[in-house]
Amino acid sequence: MTYRYKHHLDYPEQEDPVISKLVELTNKSKMSSAQVCKKADVGVNSITGWRATYGTGARNPSLHNIQAVLKVLGYKLVVRKQSAKN
Repeated sequence: MTYRYKHHLDYPEQEDPVISKLVELTNKSKMSSAQVCKKADVGVNSITGWRATYGTGARNPSLHNIQAVLKVLGYKLVVRKQSAKN
């Protein structure tokens, strides 16, 4: 039986890969998105809003907020050069 945390968020495949990864990591954390947002000191519905309104420009996350959420989840944002294959 697959355990699904009650606060699990789904996300559309066409969503931005950074938002998708944030949602995936939040789901794996066993915390609700609201709990993660509170600990990151961002708006309590931020992750849900970023996911729901992607592409509309309505609730695009700032780099600061992305980094804050990642830190709470135990990750950090890293920039690296793309390989020639990408």
